Amino acid sequence: MKKWLLLLGIMLLVACSDKEPINEIKRVQLEKVNTPEEIQVFEQPELAFISEQLQKVKWQPNVKAEMARIEDIQLQLFIEREPNMPEYIITYRIWIEKNQSLTIISSDEKEGYGRLDSKKAKPLVKFLFEKMDSLKPVIDKHGQIENGEVFEQFVQQVNNKKPASVNITHYTIEGDPIYYRTDYDGTKFHLEIDKREDKFGNGGFEYYSCEVLTDVHNGELLEYYLSQCEDTEAKLHLLVMPFNTDNEQFTKSHLPEMSLTIGERALAVQKGAYSWTLPTNNHVEMMTISVDHAAPNQMVNMANGVKVDKFASRNIQFEVEPSRVEYRVWNDEKMLGTYPSLKDIDTSEPFILEVFAYWCENYASYVTAMQFE
Repeated sequence: MKKWLLLLGIMLLVACSDKEPINEIKRVQLEKVNTPEEIQVFEQPELAFISEQLQKVKWQPNVKAEMARIEDIQLQLFIEREPNMPEYIITYRIWIEKNQSLTIISSDEKEGYGRLDSKKAKPLVKFLFEKMDSLKPVIDKHGQIENGEVFEQFVQQVNNKKPASVNITHYTIEGDPIYYRTDYDGTKFHLEIDKREDKFGNGGFEYYSCEVLTDVHNGELLEYYLSQCEDTEAKLHLLVMPFNTDNEQFTKSHLPEMSLTIGERALAVQKGAYSWTLPTNNHVEMMTISVDHAAPNQMVNMANGVKVDKFASRNIQFEVEPSRVEYRVWNDEKMLGTYPSLKDIDTSEPFILEVFAYWCENYASYVTAMQFE
């Protein structure tokens, strides 16, 4: 009898000492894919909100789904299961769809693949947009731009040769949306155009792979388009943004002029890409304005090059003497070579000349076309 009482006591002791797993979310990390943007969430009300929203997801366990594009954001839960033990991490890959519904793939096989329709997803989408502005789509309603700063961030990433992505929604005159998704992998641009909701268009999807993002200044407007695309010679319009003409004028007034003469013939020169740092209006802070441009063989037509005497003097002058200059020779398709001086160029074929000048960390390019006779 005593043995049975002792055994019962041990069983009760063991049962009382077994604790339920804590499963407490200690923090959440939000990371926008293709950018260095990362947000940490520690506040308990926000952690509880995220947990509550994820419980709304209709999961399909053990389903391994494959998506056509990379996710927009990764959300990681750092969960404490036992005191003084490493945190358990669940990673959610989240796609924000065009109608702002959510597609979610969980690293936890018990959850797997899940969906939240736009109505149920609305609180979580709003929270994600508030935490990470760059997730917001850029809206173009007949020239009225919303979330234009998101596109500016995209351009800045591209100028820095860093992967980036942006979603743009253009509205037709009839009010139908056309969705543009642009992904930049550090080398090429991948554009998807979704016209399925355009009732007066041809509908369907269009896909393009392009080499160059170009901006064209037109008064107070700045048009961005993609060029050098596979399967089309057209320039693919992305967005027209209002441009701060004060900054443009201020920059141009500081950007050195360049003149080029061969013999007594002065050649017309176009300014290409540049990056210039200058003081702001308060003359204390500095700002850097970088403008990417089309390739030289897109800026000028080689066939229209000026014919000049091959043996005439070649004179190039800058308003401000640069610290270094490169002379790049192009044909209609590609760059053929780089030369240390203008006199080293020796060819009888028409060519495009790109003069790339450096002033310490600043630079500017100048383009013209010619042919030596």
